Amino acid sequence: ATTHAATTHAKIPSTCLPRVLALCDLRHLDLRGANLCRRDLSGALLDETTLLAKADLSGAVLNGARLPASLRDVRLCGCNLTFADLRRHDLSGADLRGASLEGALLPQTLHRARLDGLDLTGFDLTRTDLLGASLVGVAFPARQLPVLLEAADLTGCDLAGRQMRDCNLRGAVLRGCCLSRADLSGADLCGADLRDADLESARLDNAILDGVETRNAILTGTRLALTTC
Repeated sequence: ATTHAATTHAKIPSTCLPRVLALCDLRHLDLRGANLCRRDLSGALLDETTLLAKADLSGAVLNGARLPASLRDVRLCGCNLTFADLRRHDLSGADLRGASLEGALLPQTLHRARLDGLDLTGFDLTRTDLLGASLVGVAFPARQLPVLLEAADLTGCDLAGRQMRDCNLRGAVLRGCCLSRADLSGADLCGADLRDADLESARLDNAILDGVETRNAILTGTRLALTTC
């Protein structure tokens, strides 16, 4: 039987929660900022009345758990989210580093999400809004990249030969990125950080480059026709 252990938005210290919460009814609980690392939440019931903002679920077992739509600023590091349907979840500011996302369905808005080091080669991110997201060392799809990358941190990413036409990269950090042969035609790079980036033979036709930092960048063979600076 499902365990009922909640009153309307009861605030329960995470130290008082058992390690195993499998099949528990966690509705109406205020778990904001709670430390739920490595807890077993298999089959647990959480809904819109479960407050999880800034909770730490790193390494938690979530098999079959019903997660609330709002997962803003929740730490999900190392969680197994294989084949999870997250399209209607708010993952703004969520930390997904080290999470297993094979076969998962992601929402189209991932503002400020931390996705560092993830393999996203199997995802269609062309319409995903990654405003302010941390994407350090992420492996992206072979050709087409997201077009909404304003203020995103792409430090050290291998983007060689990628199709990035008309991308919004305003204020993005592209430090140390490999952008050789990338097509950045029409991209908005206003205020972007391209220090130490490799832009050899990249296309920047009609790109907006106001305030771009290119110290120590490799610009050999870069095409800049009609670029706005």
